[in-house]
Amino acid sequence: MAELTQEQIEKLKALGRTQKENLIKMGEEFKEKVKNFKASIYTCNATSCHSGGASNVIDAFKESLKAAGLEADVRMVCTGCMGLCASGPLARVEIKGKKPVLYQHVTADMARLIVAEHVVPALKTEGEIKTSDYLKQQELSNNLIELLV
Repeated sequence: MAELTQEQIEKLKALGRTQKENLIKMGEEFKEKVKNFKASIYTCNATSCHSGGASNVIDAFKESLKAAGLEADVRMVCTGCMGLCASGPLARVEIKGKKPVLYQHVTADMARLIVAEHVVPALKTEGEIKTSDYLKQQELSNNLIELLV
């Protein structure tokens, strides 16, 4: 086995420091980027949840957030396995200053309902919610509740 020269050892040390500095910088940039979000929705997209319709759930979350004007305030994250495969698709809603909520057996309709009934009221004050938009969301919510019951 060949031994490394002192010069090679110094190059490797420098490379390691550079990689560490790059990782620290990336972490700081990520923290800066995500601090502006008021909430995050983590949706499992691992095999079990994906086969259970997670891609439709993710699309419904994105469409609903856009319709509510919240796509800049809510970070959507597709995750790997969240550990409760028999209960999937799963969605975890984390709103700053509130306890996280884990939703199980989420469908696209439920995703729309979660945005309308959980996320919008938590992030928008009454003055920020346009009456027509709110009434549309309420009508959608009521229709979905009837479908789900």
